[in-house]
Amino acid sequence: RHASEEAFARGPSAWRLRRGRTACAAAATEGAAVRVLVPIAQGSEEIETACITDVLVRAGAEVTVASVEPELEVRMSRGLKIVADKHIDDCTEGVTWDAI
Repeated sequence: RHASEEAFARGPSAWRLRRGRTACAAAATEGAAVRVLVPIAQGSEEIETACITDVLVRAGAEVTVASVEPELEVRMSRGLKIVADKHIDDCTEGVTWDAI
């Protein structure tokens, strides 16, 4: 097994430490939650949005789903309706994101 796979098998903290060269991992190892913005729009893939959000939350990230549409409720590619946490305009000033 690759060293990063072994670190991942030991848990999210060990994996973050192994990948400590990234800004996200550095924030996580310092105790601050990694802040991730997930933008969505009409027709976005629901499985991509759900999987990305789920994995990041399980890893301890602070995830914000933001609508790029005028309304918070977005109809995804297969008709599923998702309500975003915020509008994208509310995510630009005074906020630093570790990943988008």
